[in-house]
Amino acid sequence: MGDLDVERDEAHNLLRATLRPQTPIGVRWFMGSTRPGDFIWPNMVGPMIASERVIDALTAENVSGWSTYPVIVWNRDETIVNGYAGLSITGRCGPIEGHRSIPEPKQFPGGVFTVYRGLYFDSASWDGSDLFLSSDGRLFVFAVQKVKDLFQRVGITGIAFDPLDSVVLRTRPGD
Repeated sequence: MGDLDVERDEAHNLLRATLRPQTPIGVRWFMGSTRPGDFIWPNMVGPMIASERVIDALTAENVSGWSTYPVIVWNRDETIVNGYAGLSITGRCGPIEGHRSIPEPKQFPGGVFTVYRGLYFDSASWDGSDLFLSSDGRLFVFAVQKVKDLFQRVGITGIAFDPLDSVVLRTRPGD
């Protein structure tokens, strides 16, 4: 986990590739070891910071739907950690179709509440990119099986992949 030297809307725009910074964005790494893994997540929703290993793997396999921007990463001792770039997602699909998610009850400490299983979009609206986001501004990053297989083969750390039909959300996506 880390911190980022931009506001929330700017962070979202960095991930969505609608903001191209003219100077490097500062990122502070402060959790875990002194050297972060292959991905740094500066906040819960926003930009992805990727190691050179990630960028090299994406490039070598001709993965589509992404671009990079410059970052400066500091560890908790304020030492610069080289070898990272901001990862923007340029691929797109249509809006999330929340009506397709399946409501189901789930027990929480405060009682039983409805959660929604599944994250769906119209596949005809997808531009065919290997990495992509929905056109409605939501920040769910989608990846095709090729990307998951690549990251597993290369041993990329700090990222998880969930099948779209098993994603569980507390609110209906798209609402």
